[in-house]
Amino acid sequence: MSTALRIERWTGLEPLRREQAAWQALCVNAVPPCNEPLWTLSYAQDRHAEADCFALAARDERGALVGLLTLAREPARAWWALKRARHLSDGSFDSEMLAPLCAAGREAEFAEALLDALGAERGLHALVLFCASPQVPALRALLDAARARGWPLREEPRTYLVAPLEPDFEATLAALKSRMRTKVRQALRSIDERRAGARWIMQAAELPRALDALYELHQARWQADGRVGSFADPARRAFYARWTSAALSAGRLRLALLERDGSALAAQVGIATPGGVPTYTQLQEGYDPRESEWRPATALRAWAMRELCGEGMRRVDFQEGDAPHKRDWGGVEVPCSTLVLGLPRWRTQAEFALRARLRR
Repeated sequence: MSTALRIERWTGLEPLRREQAAWQALCVNAVPPCNEPLWTLSYAQDRHAEADCFALAARDERGALVGLLTLAREPARAWWALKRARHLSDGSFDSEMLAPLCAAGREAEFAEALLDALGAERGLHALVLFCASPQVPALRALLDAARARGWPLREEPRTYLVAPLEPDFEATLAALKSRMRTKVRQALRSIDERRAGARWIMQAAELPRALDALYELHQARWQADGRVGSFADPARRAFYARWTSAALSAGRLRLALLERDGSALAAQVGIATPGGVPTYTQLQEGYDPRESEWRPATALRAWAMRELCGEGMRRVDFQEGDAPHKRDWGGVEVPCSTLVLGLPRWRTQAEFALRARLRR
């Protein structure tokens, strides 16, 4: 397919910072928030060496940005391992539905131009996209074009759940099972019965203390099970401090605390994305295991769902992974796989063929 698109290779993060407005405009056709500049740049700042970061950007006949794929080369592995690139956001425990970004109507052109650029990338054997959805038009076009060229592709299915929200909270509850409706109403009553209160964090001055509460409660839950929580990683805490600050400034942060006498009993953090189908993406939560007999996490989640319905959110994105509470809130699976796309190299062909034989 001939194309008028011109691919530019950007090295480092500075070109991406300069193009944030055009980049954000392309995100309208992708699943939020992990493909967006707010999230991606916050994550990449300390996680990747500048020299490992690059992007493949497509411009149209007028010079407008119409396609973008942000990438980072993986750190060196064993000498025999394939050299791979991942989405710039990948690896945070939270970054999912990662995909190329493209203006509507240019997906097929961009896919062909992108494959040409990837094929010419020196010292690279494969592209990895974690928990990606073929429902995204740009990704579907890329996979179709790769298959047409005979490039090897490995797909690892993942479980990814989303749930609808109705304009009215009672209507949202009515769609749930009777057992769940009873649990939610009881959980909301328990907030008052336990003399607790729930609120959103609205001021920048409150954010550091609220994040500390989130980290502590999240860690406590995992440590109660004898495991180390992900917030033990200082780099992850630094990432959360950056993106939550940016999201709060943008009016999109939804960080809720359930408190009693000034102490946090549960915390929940997510991000709201307006436009299209207004979506709340649930990211992390935690609770004090010493209070587990009255389910403070369930109480805070119920409070947050009621508030989100009221502000106009119409979908909850629970992200990758299955859990009873996601199903209880009406979560349904959407197609999602981790994709490993091999580039046209003899070494890549051999590795994919060997893996396929071993799996038989």
